[in-house]
Amino acid sequence: MKRLLVWMLLFPMGLIGWAQQPPHCGTDEAADAFRYAHPEMEAAEAASLREYIQYIQNGSSRATATYVIPTVVHVIQTTPNEVISDARILSQIEVMNEDFRALNADTSDIPSYFKAGDSDVEFCLATIDPNGCPTNGIVRVVSPLSNHFQNQSTQLKGLSQWDPYRYLNVWLVESIENGGILGYATGPQQLSFAPQLDGVVIDQAYFGRGPEVPFSSYDLGRTGTHEVGHWLGLAHTFQGGCAGTGPITCLTSGDNICDTPPTADPNYGCPNPQNTCTESPDDMMDQTMNFMDYADDACLLMFSEGQGDRMHFVLDNIRTQLWSSGNMTSTGCDGTISPGCSPTADFRVEGQVICLGDSIQFTDISQGPPTSYQWTFTVGNFTTTATGPQPMVTFPTAGGVTVKLVVSNSFGTDSLTETNVLRVEWPQTPPLVEDFETNGTIPGNWWTSDGDLQGTWESTDAASSQGNESVYIQNFGGSYTGLSDNLYSPPIDFSNTLEASLIWDYAYKRFDSFRRDSLLVEVSSDCGKTWQTEWVRFGTGLATSPGVSVSAPFVPGASDWGSDTLDLSDYLGNNGVTIRWRFIGLGGQDLYLDHVRMNVLVGRTEPTLPAYSLTTISPFRDALDLRIDAEKGGEIEVALVDAVGKMVWENQDMKLLPGTNAWRLEGTEIQQLPAGIYWLRVRGEAGQAVRKVVKL
Repeated sequence: MKRLLVWMLLFPMGLIGWAQQPPHCGTDEAADAFRYAHPEMEAAEAASLREYIQYIQNGSSRATATYVIPTVVHVIQTTPNEVISDARILSQIEVMNEDFRALNADTSDIPSYFKAGDSDVEFCLATIDPNGCPTNGIVRVVSPLSNHFQNQSTQLKGLSQWDPYRYLNVWLVESIENGGILGYATGPQQLSFAPQLDGVVIDQAYFGRGPEVPFSSYDLGRTGTHEVGHWLGLAHTFQGGCAGTGPITCLTSGDNICDTPPTADPNYGCPNPQNTCTESPDDMMDQTMNFMDYADDACLLMFSEGQGDRMHFVLDNIRTQLWSSGNMTSTGCDGTISPGCSPTADFRVEGQVICLGDSIQFTDISQGPPTSYQWTFTVGNFTTTATGPQPMVTFPTAGGVTVKLVVSNSFGTDSLTETNVLRVEWPQTPPLVEDFETNGTIPGNWWTSDGDLQGTWESTDAASSQGNESVYIQNFGGSYTGLSDNLYSPPIDFSNTLEASLIWDYAYKRFDSFRRDSLLVEVSSDCGKTWQTEWVRFGTGLATSPGVSVSAPFVPGASDWGSDTLDLSDYLGNNGVTIRWRFIGLGGQDLYLDHVRMNVLVGRTEPTLPAYSLTTISPFRDALDLRIDAEKGGEIEVALVDAVGKMVWENQDMKLLPGTNAWRLEGTEIQQLPAGIYWLRVRGEAGQAVRKVVKL
């Protein structure tokens, strides 16, 4: 069952089953996937549960009167335009401070048989960042990852994160799982295993309160309250259904809280009073108004006192540095004001390769902030400089780009130099042919990207479809990252190409029925700036070898290889056509790629005058018949060109007469041509005409 849950988490098509209910919290699925990837978590969680029980039995003595948590909100947005205002972000902090302190006005709607608990937890937007610089606690980053899937968590959080031991990190995105999930959080036990993932991700449409919030059912900021509750160790009130119905089992089952009565299922909307589980010795109504259920915002009203004790345990034993007096000062949450700071140089560039003569933008992301910028860009013998935070640079020389950035403000200066930040490539003439016989390395004009930081495409001599080597992605034994590793071809100049198709060999065997690794072939017509997915295979559709292999990495034999062909007609005329093979690994099996090649017809298409037309009879065997209709006579050249642009037959001595001209092309050379696709090309004073013909 766990594997099924993980599969649903990692594949958006798993959301089909969720489409019948409102959006929900994705924390349980995320935690399930994390446990699957980190089996050692089970022992850590069991030990923490024992400590928690002892903490409660000893009277849950808290370490401080009020826990203040420095918070930073990272807004990830697809465009530079503001998608959520600072004011709405501030409203969410206000909501959480009311809800966690039981100061929300709607506590008066809580039934008399329940009592809201003041958890003594407050939240403060940091005014000092990790470098000691002044901040408003809001960071904005432009990235397509704002249209977010949970299996991209590592990539998303890698865009911007502050020290998770000192700050609560909240990431706002424009959608999660195409709108199927409101938010998700990491639990406190995950902190020691993966601090780079610690925090809360929320769809910004459900963040904050007020008229800007687009959904009336979720317009009071309770999604933020709910997800931060998870981050502080709280489970859903319906966790485990009716488990934990006694005075002893209530600490070890269900949500591990004794004053939140067990609930059979999550509640949506504004449910009427109900009792779905039977407890002893006191049978209580369901606490449907608890912030850790799924009811509408207007009907979520409270944390219980026991939930407050659970949060105190987490803050006293796991998230201890957050609320310490030293951290209050270093984050500005005690009123300390940063005097300013010397900048720390940093920058980013969108892309890894551009074509010769293209321009690309560099963006300063230095901390500080800087007040002046000096950039130096070097490729080969070419050097250029720029100022300003976002220079656009054009490179007239091919090679690896070295970038030096010097930033300054009144407090000091810092510099950063990085080599091979970007590659400038001269698009090569087609066809592309690569058998990866490169002595254990990726070919010099190809490149890779490692999306999951667990290794990427590499050369191997363990298997091949041609020669002795191929490239492969090591995926066996990996985790359910769902992140992509890309292999890029050099750019190809199709500006003088009349026809093109791509062929590649690949080998893959499934691990099992659940781990649906995927391979995509994507094409860029602008040297890697934008991409179009043209071919996708996953699971059984990707397999070239039958059955499954769970005990060892897959190494293909001669009969395990398959191949496929992609028509590239839509990209003709572009001079920066780049191909990438994108592998999305879900802990399944290794995949191999070899013998990449293109079938092309190279030549310049010239206009054909209306008085000049060509027709042929195709397919043909030993002779090819053609007819040319012309108003004027003259000399013409007739040729046959094979699929890779090589001329295989030519006659330059043919005379064209006004009217209809008919010829039969025959002879030993034509008879002995291999069966396949050819191009008949006729050139004359009226221009050029080309027709595809097939020899049987």
